[in-house]
Amino acid sequence: MKQIMMAWELGGGLGHVANRFAQQQMLRARGHRVSVALRDLRTLFRLRADMPGPIFAAPNPPGLSLAPQRAMLSFADILWHDSGLHDAAVCAGVIAAWRSLLQETRCDLLMADAAPMATIAAKSLGIPVLCHGIAFLHPPATSPLPVFRDWERHNADYLPDLEARALEHINAAVTAYGAAAFESLAQACADTPLVLEMLPELDNYGPRAITAYLPAGGPSRGQAPQWPAGEGPRIFCYLKHDYPFLDRLIGALNRASARCCAFIDGARPSLPNGAPIYLHDAPVDTHSAIAQSDLVICAGGNGMITESLIAGKPLLLLPMQAEQYLNARQVVRLGAGLSVTPPIDKPEFLTPLRRLLSEPSWTEAAQAIAVRHQGRALQDGPAHIADIVDGLLR
Repeated sequence: MKQIMMAWELGGGLGHVANRFAQQQMLRARGHRVSVALRDLRTLFRLRADMPGPIFAAPNPPGLSLAPQRAMLSFADILWHDSGLHDAAVCAGVIAAWRSLLQETRCDLLMADAAPMATIAAKSLGIPVLCHGIAFLHPPATSPLPVFRDWERHNADYLPDLEARALEHINAAVTAYGAAAFESLAQACADTPLVLEMLPELDNYGPRAITAYLPAGGPSRGQAPQWPAGEGPRIFCYLKHDYPFLDRLIGALNRASARCCAFIDGARPSLPNGAPIYLHDAPVDTHSAIAQSDLVICAGGNGMITESLIAGKPLLLLPMQAEQYLNARQVVRLGAGLSVTPPIDKPEFLTPLRRLLSEPSWTEAAQAIAVRHQGRALQDGPAHIADIVDGLLR
């Protein structure tokens, strides 16, 4: 029996929790002891309160985050502002906390889902690491780390200095324990075996030589999708409460001659009288909702896009930040969806909704992707991940 820790530090969304349960179950069935250390325990206990322990909160000390003063251009910016690398003491404290967790659990292998500080701590202890998750939070291990904000002009001259300062803070922390210094920021947190839980067409850095592209999945949980009575196509909508144009979107859905099953995480907006919209008050079984739908609306998270395309469903994407914008751009390039992209003061949703529901080319493109990846069944992902883990533990 080996001791495995599953760690998650950066990002949001239900997939960071939902996908881990099936992977944990598969690894436990193979005789391993699996602990989890997650940034968001609320999501865990709302969605998977039955996840076996040991369960830990990922280290999140005061001062971990720093509000950015400009648009973030690369993963180095994310590390600096969201992982504590801007502050030598915070950096040292987070690494110390991760080292303690790894040592106390006698960890033999770390599975790091966007967990760069856990990765650094594991490397400082000589513990092997398998990184897995989405491309945006697992860039190629180049020095400097690549710029992802490529759709606008920017000055990236500050990045080499920022990486050097971040590396200085990391090396001061790890060498205090007698561990070897890292030669670059990429070597510290990005140079590991990597499984991207997505289709290669969605990798915003371009398809690359990694351990595997392996869409994550497993048994879905949540309420059974409910659809308004009547005729017409079905739309599944999953958004979060902070999407700023919910009222305009609901107005368009009310006029789109379609039926909508929706979950707005963290909010329950009012609906027009008689609107053909069923609004769920808790997470929905996405497998079933997507399978029953003709169109999927979401912000542009990798998990929803991947699941929709594997099911052959086109998408209307409503991105709010860089990762979602990059994901949406890939889908539009594939011809499998449309994007309503900020900055927009008064976005117009009805026209793209009608196009996606009436023009067959969008569904045909999504179905072509599904056929191309018909061997990538979501439910097979946990077993393939477990095979990779077993190979690294030999």
